[in-house]
Amino acid sequence: MTRPTGADAGTRLPLCVVIGSRIEQIERARARLTPILSGLWGDESAVWPIELALHEAVVNAIEHGGDGTPDATVEIVLDIEDDELLIEISDQGPGFDPETVPDPRRPEGVLRASGRGVHLMRTAVDSLAAAHGPRGRFTLTLRTKLPRSGARGVPPHRGGSMEIKERSVNGVTILDLTGDLVLGMGEIRLTEEIRNLIDAGTKKILLNLAAVRRVDSAGAGGLVSSYKSVTREGGKLKLVNVTEQARDLFMLTGLLTVFDAYDTEQEAINSF
Repeated sequence: MTRPTGADAGTRLPLCVVIGSRIEQIERARARLTPILSGLWGDESAVWPIELALHEAVVNAIEHGGDGTPDATVEIVLDIEDDELLIEISDQGPGFDPETVPDPRRPEGVLRASGRGVHLMRTAVDSLAAAHGPRGRFTLTLRTKLPRSGARGVPPHRGGSMEIKERSVNGVTILDLTGDLVLGMGEIRLTEEIRNLIDAGTKKILLNLAAVRRVDSAGAGGLVSSYKSVTREGGKLKLVNVTEQARDLFMLTGLLTVFDAYDTEQEAINSF
């Protein structure tokens, strides 16, 4: 039995979306699925946690489930069972047990550049399970209750890229980040920019996150890698204007204890 999603009169569930197992395919899947999730939630501003969980699951499938073949695929299924949203993401990889993934908030894991995706999935949904299904594909199954009215979240947006502008104030190099700090886009752009500053002998770096729209686990990992690289060379890297969505992600992954973060630029500059 098919059911309308509420997001698009021509879209019905269950729905299966198949993408190539390549990083550049993530935005294609997001463009197809986010309007459906927003329709189910009845309010775009409420969909962010589920969108993040789905994003992390797809990233995981692409990074670890490609099976080394150029024609590998990731299959994403959305459905409704009773009062729950069901999301299944399957790939061609060997799979893993989510129960064995270490908590990234532990002291030994908080400064790792990776390993936060499964934890973020768990915090966003009611249940997470893994199994090998038909055709030998590994499948992650996420379930969460459909929301009641008045749900609150961070609004999604369409498309994604990262722009970085550099300026200097009182000997502090400020990088103004605009866009998405996510896998394959802002994450790579940021780490490259930080490496260039380190090579130029820059010791005081302030990242302005006021215009950062999204941060995922890879983006958080890019921040951690940048922080470690700057610190290793005797420098300091600090944050200012951390958005609500980024702050929530930092809190969930234990990174609020790592970064010096400030509410105003002047306060941050004075701290160096």
